Amino acid sequence: MEPAELFHICIFRWFRKLAKLVGVDLFVSNYEPNVVTYSNMSVLWLFLASCLWTIYSHEFDEKVICCSALAFNCQGIVKYFCFIKNNRSVKDMLYFCSKIYRANTAPGPNKQLLAKSVKIIVFIFKNGMVLLLTTAILALLRPGFSYIVFGKLDPILPTYLPGVDEEETYGYVMLATLHTYIAFIFVTGTAGCDLLLMTQVIHSYTMTHIFRNAVDEFNALIERNTGHTSRKETSQFLRNLILMHIDYARFTKILKEVYSGICLIQITMSNTIMIVLLYVILMVKWFPAYFLMAVAFFQVFEFSVMGTVLQIANDNMFENICNISIVDLPIDEQKKVILMTALAQHPHNLTIGGFQSLNVETFVDSMKNTYSVGMLLVNTQVK
Repeated sequence: MEPAELFHICIFRWFRKLAKLVGVDLFVSNYEPNVVTYSNMSVLWLFLASCLWTIYSHEFDEKVICCSALAFNCQGIVKYFCFIKNNRSVKDMLYFCSKIYRANTAPGPNKQLLAKSVKIIVFIFKNGMVLLLTTAILALLRPGFSYIVFGKLDPILPTYLPGVDEEETYGYVMLATLHTYIAFIFVTGTAGCDLLLMTQVIHSYTMTHIFRNAVDEFNALIERNTGHTSRKETSQFLRNLILMHIDYARFTKILKEVYSGICLIQITMSNTIMIVLLYVILMVKWFPAYFLMAVAFFQVFEFSVMGTVLQIANDNMFENICNISIVDLPIDEQKKVILMTALAQHPHNLTIGGFQSLNVETFVDSMKNTYSVGMLLVNTQVK
């Protein structure tokens, strides 16, 4: 299958289907929140109220377990608002990526780069979906397993509603319906959000390699025409390089703006979840904690890797611009390249709310801090 066709399937089928399910179909003209959007947001706010009530009214162990559900819920609310707020920017980025594929359909190194990129996206997305679906299915099946083994029917998620007796049939059905819908929103929303981030970051990296190929062609042109360089030809080629860099800078800027709030809530909440679940695993022995821990770990790791890839892409872009041969260019053309170099020194990287860069180094530090805080909580309860 051609790279452009596979990319079209990834974005305009998979991503759009996920977006439609949660009421954020960005590809419609003049997008406005619809009935599905408002119903999902209402369920998220209801679940938030349920988490707060549980933390207020139940025992300490149940409060701690509920904190993990509260953290996941906060992620969903922030992601919803960010995508609705930046729907035009997200759509522009996706159409720009599609434009890159259409511009590189001829056999060559650029097409090979795009083919490799889209295959990586498909691989990560499919494995991420398996993890999310496995977690959701196990969460939904856990009450039945608990009832068969221990004779007790627990709610799907560790949250309750005021005035609703979960031991009565009507009360349990109400909670089960709410929790099942929350699991559905979590799987579709997380998969769509993560798929979009992977798509944009990987294509940022690919764009730097396409730019490098163009720089190599430009340098070869300069070398061939040394002494009798065609001013018009070199100026046109250099202009194309400048436009490519402008597109890249604009693309990464939009990516940073769209995911600024999402990265902050994703990293902070996922680390909070892991701290809480470390205590739950060691002290409470709540079986679903293992799978939720895996999901939270994967979220932090995935975003940290994407942040690192974007940093590498920005470094590559700066290096590529520095490799442009300017010795034989006119002074005006040299100034343009120098200006590109200056702009490339201020890249748009993913950050955790602007406080810290999002990369693998940050991931390692966060894992150390998560373990330290989690064990501190455990030791406090042991004493």
